[in-house]
Formats: sequence, C-alpha cells, structure tokens
Amino acid sequence: MKTKIIIPSRLGSTRFPNKPLAKIDGLEMIVHVCRRASAAYPVIVVTPDIEIADLVKQHGYKALLTSHDCETGTDRLAEVAPGLDADIYVNVQGDEPLILPDDINRVVLAKKLWYNQVIGSMTILTENNSNIVKVHQQDGKLISMSRGGQSKYKQCGLYAFNRGELLAFHAMSKNEKLQSLKNYENIEIMRFIDLGIPVFMQLIKGSPSVDVPNDINKILEVISNG
Repeated sequence: MKTKIIIPSRLGSTRFPNKPLAKIDGLEMIVHVCRRASAAYPVIVVTPDIEIADLVKQHGYKALLTSHDCETGTDRLAEVAPGLDADIYVNVQGDEPLILPDDINRVVLAKKLWYNQVIGSMTILTENNSNIVKVHQQDGKLISMSRGGQSKYKQCGLYAFNRGELLAFHAMSKNEKLQSLKNYENIEIMRFIDLGIPVFMQLIKGSPSVDVPNDINKILEVISNG
C-alpha cells in the first residue's frame, strides 16, 4: 500500500510562537522531524505559512500550503488528502524532533492489518498532569480520551488514516467540528468516534514532544546522551 507521511505545521502556537522554526542543535525543529520521519516513508509538510514551506523545500522535502482556518492538524491532512495519491496517510506531529521511524512502521503495519479503522498510538504513562491526554481503551479499541481520570496509557500524536476516513472528517460542518472539540476537551481524534469510525490504539515506544520553549532543553539532553 502506498504510504505517505503528512506533517501538519504552523507558526501560530499560543504556548510557543514560531515553534517549527526553533533551532535545535543548529537545525530548525521541523527539519529534524522531516529527516527522522523520512527514514520510514516520504514526507509532505502541510502548512498555512510560507516561511515553513520555503524552509522544508530548501532542505529537499515537499510542502503544500493549506488554508489558515483549519481547526486542527487532522483538518490540514483532510484538506490535502483528495489531491494526494496514497492508500495510507500517516499524521506525524511537527513538534516531535525525535520521532522514531520504528514507531511509524508499527502504526503503518497496524493500518495495513485493520485498514478500515483509524490507527492511533499510545505509550505508557510515566507522569500525570492535567495537560496529558489519557487513553481509555479495551483490547486496543479506543473508548475515550480525557485529561482527567486515571489510565495506564497516554496519547501519542502519531496516527494513520485511509482516504475515506479523512474525507468523512473533512465533510463535517464547521459547527459540528467545533462542537465536537468542545465536547471532547479539544481532543480531535474523538471526532472519529462521533462519525462512527472505530479507532485502534497501537502501543509504541513514543518520543518527547516540544510544547513550550523549555522543552528544547530536554530534547538537547536526549541528543547529547546519544
């Protein structure tokens, strides 16, 4: 099955403005993500910002410009999906500069086995706070996600979709999308539950993400430790 990695990225993060362009060990974060993810499959960055698109093209990767009114990264994937030739669309977050190709391959394998289910990813929860999205599942089948409550697992931002799933996601009205985000604490993947599309959560090793500027120090520490 033809597989493409789609990396949604934007400059307008409220907690960390211009985050994709932040330098890590001399290289912009979005370029780190592209380099590591491309070890698994071809990558395309989807962004509303010409600065990001120009940068990734300078480093030899493909970029597509999207509209500015996408509510979530998955909306950005859904916007470009009709124009891309792929069977599997993998969403890799643009703030995971240490993304593991093995984790991507694990999610893609699960998608090939369960093609008519959205494949999400989760890892073992090692700390607990109100910002962590916790996964409530049974035998891998997603039941719900929340920032409250107790769970053994937390959500990772690595997902795999087929075209029909993304088109159904995109076809929801703006009001439906906004209401779903409100209902589910801005956890976008729960919109597939509203659509009646099952979600299977694949267990992966996981990698640290960059949410706020101080997180870059954590990434540098991992890099320096090899």
